[in-house]
Amino acid sequence: MPMMRITFLFLLTALSCSVMARLSTDKIPPMLLKHAAYWRGHLNSDFFKQNLLHPDLWKKSKIITSVKIQKKEYGLNVLQLKSIGVVNAPIIFVFKHLLRFKAYKDFSMFVTRVNHLPLKQQFYIRFSAFNYVADLKIKYKTKSGVNDERIIFGEVVEGVFKGLHFELVSVDSYTLDKGRRSTRVQLKAVYGYAKLPIPEIFVNFGFEVVMEKLSATLKAHIERKYNQALKSQ
Repeated sequence: MPMMRITFLFLLTALSCSVMARLSTDKIPPMLLKHAAYWRGHLNSDFFKQNLLHPDLWKKSKIITSVKIQKKEYGLNVLQLKSIGVVNAPIIFVFKHLLRFKAYKDFSMFVTRVNHLPLKQQFYIRFSAFNYVADLKIKYKTKSGVNDERIIFGEVVEGVFKGLHFELVSVDSYTLDKGRRSTRVQLKAVYGYAKLPIPEIFVNFGFEVVMEKLSATLKAHIERKYNQALKSQ
């Protein structure tokens, strides 16, 4: 085969591969969109930087939340949930109690059932609010980040919001009176969907209410446990 013909076939093959590769990434299959690597970019947000110095966050211990739906990407909508608050307890104590998922049903009216399997790093949880019930199976892992951060990464692997990814970040904050430490806790969650599995009015109104109430009761629970631990010393 003449050299010119071989060169032409090689260039044609390379061009075809290039075109196919570009076409395959132009329309990403919905299942790939639920992969953590894709959604990680959606978890980055200026929300936490903007609210980090919010006076109510520190002076009134306010839980600041945000629930938004972005426009469609590749046929999917993107639901983003964010929350930030301060717990008046050291980070090690806070992180330990954040991982005690089974205790969530003892202090929150929205959590009615929990089955935690720590060795498998997964738990089943049932949320109940506004006459709606959601059963979720969640897999998670933990790691330490920069500046002594403690992070819980989670993904809903079964249930209504299958494919939802979240990060629960604990950050060592500042010293309170009498040498006590506080911990800033940040929740970031993202969920891609073609059709919302629950009534949209619940997202526009109910999600933010549930997030605020759950965060507030969790904060109060951990602070109560910490104060009890101090008194018993």
